Amino acid sequence: MTAAFENLRLRFLKILCLSLALMQFILAVYDLLFTYKPLAVLEFLVCACLAVGYFVVDKQERFVIGAGVAAVTFLITAVMYYQMFHGKKTMSIWLPVYVLGVAMITSPWGGIAASFYVLVVSILFSFKSGFIHQPQVSFYFVQLVMALILTSFLYFAFFGMWKKYEKLLRAKAEFDYLTGLYSRGKIFEIISLEIERANRYSSTFSVIMIDLDNFKKLNDEKGHIFGDKVLKEVAEAIRSSVRKVDYCGRYGGDEFLIVLPDTDAKGALVLANRIRKKIKSLGLGVSASFGISEYVEGMSSDDLVRAADEALYRAKSTGRDTVSVNS
Repeated sequence: MTAAFENLRLRFLKILCLSLALMQFILAVYDLLFTYKPLAVLEFLVCACLAVGYFVVDKQERFVIGAGVAAVTFLITAVMYYQMFHGKKTMSIWLPVYVLGVAMITSPWGGIAASFYVLVVSILFSFKSGFIHQPQVSFYFVQLVMALILTSFLYFAFFGMWKKYEKLLRAKAEFDYLTGLYSRGKIFEIISLEIERANRYSSTFSVIMIDLDNFKKLNDEKGHIFGDKVLKEVAEAIRSSVRKVDYCGRYGGDEFLIVLPDTDAKGALVLANRIRKKIKSLGLGVSASFGISEYVEGMSSDDLVRAADEALYRAKSTGRDTVSVNS
């Protein structure tokens, strides 16, 4: 998951912990005053666990999820036992909420397991209580099965929509909408991964920064639609020139970044000159300047891009439409 998705998930879990704790507190007070006091004590304990989970979920997410599911499952079982053995068959209203909650904070398979669990426990308690042949018990199971089917349908419909939405958001986060190249954030993430790989295997890689010459002037004279066309065609020229293992990204505006795994500065220079000639041959009235930096152990992603940017500045200051290597 990206950081944005992780933050969204943690916020959801915190809100869920707080909401369930409040709801559990209200139910505990009600049971303490009007129904079954031992059950109320258990509900107060679960309420306390959920409240603690609100404060620690960002540090202990898996533990909080596991402990929360276990605590609520135990509580649901106790409530089912109480209601079944006291002749009240009203749990089918609440059980789908439990199943849906388990599915949302774990996985669809967790929700299926929760559904199976409540059905098995309901049947077991019905037999043990001796109410299995009574009409109200049959009605209880009809309610329960219908509620679980409806919950499953609604959840999987929601799950499908969420996955499509998540895929769309990820695509927007990882790719530039205009050129189809990687976004700035994604290309920096790739550079960080290449640094780790280079350090692990004692290899190297290079980064090329590209800036279009006089693009602002061309954009002002011919309009933004033409400017967008230039960016798209330049992006395609870059993409068609690199290997499958290379990474191309839009750094911002009319600047691009290329990450070349297992390639030194000399190899990057050959590619940069090939792309430079290809951009000039597009006939769009633009040329490009290039800055190259090769990874040296100890450099950060910012250091590497900064070195390429310095080389690019030298290339532009010496007449544009040229390539400079940061030695």
